[in-house]
Amino acid sequence: MQTMKWYRNLRISAKLTIGFLTIAFIAVIIGAVGLINLIRMNEADTRLYESNTLGINYASEAAIYYQ
Repeated sequence: MQTMKWYRNLRISAKLTIGFLTIAFIAVIIGAVGLINLIRMNEADTRLYESNTLGINYASEAAIYYQ
C-alpha cells in the first residue's frame, strides 16, 4: 500500500484531472487506430475497384461497340 500513498495524498481535482487525461489519451489512441484502419480500407477499396470493376466496365463497352 505504500506505493499508492502518493495518489491518496493528491487533491480531488488532481485525481479527476489524471483520470480525465487518461481517458482522453485512450480515446485519442482508439481514434488514431480507427483512422489508420479507415485509410487502409479506402486504399484496399480503391485497388479492388481498379482491378475488378473497371475491367467489367471495359468489357461491357466492348460488347456495345461490337454490336
